[in-house]
Amino acid sequence: MRDGPGIKSKFLTVYVPPRRSDQRVSEGEGACAAPARPRESSLSEGQMLTLRAASSRGDGDGGETIGDRVREKYERAVAQAVASLQGGASTRGDRDELLQVLANERLLVPNEESRRPLRQIARDTQSSYARVAQCGTRLSECVRSLLDRDPEFAELLRRARASAEGLAAPMDGPLERALLEAGAREYTRRFDAANEQDRGAMLYSLLARTRVDMNGLVRRRFRAMGKDDREGLLRRSGVRDDARVASVRRSSVARSRKGKAKSQAKTETRDATLSS
Repeated sequence: MRDGPGIKSKFLTVYVPPRRSDQRVSEGEGACAAPARPRESSLSEGQMLTLRAASSRGDGDGGETIGDRVREKYERAVAQAVASLQGGASTRGDRDELLQVLANERLLVPNEESRRPLRQIARDTQSSYARVAQCGTRLSECVRSLLDRDPEFAELLRRARASAEGLAAPMDGPLERALLEAGAREYTRRFDAANEQDRGAMLYSLLARTRVDMNGLVRRRFRAMGKDDREGLLRRSGVRDDARVASVRRSSVARSRKGKAKSQAKTETRDATLSS
């Protein structure tokens, strides 16, 4: 499979067109949503696989290289892309299996000659070529989108370009610190740009991964606040809790009504069949 039009340079960039406004996004594709404006992806599928095959695992003293870390991130992005796209609408019901086949037989195969042709996949899965090609394109776009959002991935490529060893350059202490700083800077930027609800979710996710005693932290911070702030927090949390309870009750009532309606419809259908 050749790289599509729009490749900016021989090395590491490719233009990714924006999603058309009339193109629907299936449920579960949030992680792969296209950016609001055209972007340059770090790697095309073909370039990524070439770099993956060329990474230097096993060379030298066996230490990890930039190429190894790039490959690791790519393989993780492929797995996440497959998981994100699976579970969407599928007329035939075999879309999940097709996505996995495309990942295993094409995206994760190092060279063009060894990759399973799209037409063969179409025959083996009894799908049309257009369907297989469209599914493969969507999967590749999702992988590129995930890599685009990874600040560490961008820093790895920048360091590889700047080094005479390229992807064979070792993962040393200064580079690890640079990756840490790149990730922290980007997470802080996203936190600053998020709304209040998303900030709360981001902060909770961050603290939950640091083995902090969440209840103890909340208790200590609450006790350190002034009276007005404490009352405000209690008032707001109480309103949200009441709203959540009300929402759960409404959903329960709706499900109950729906179940009764289905049961009644089945009874009426059975009675009509018996009387005919």
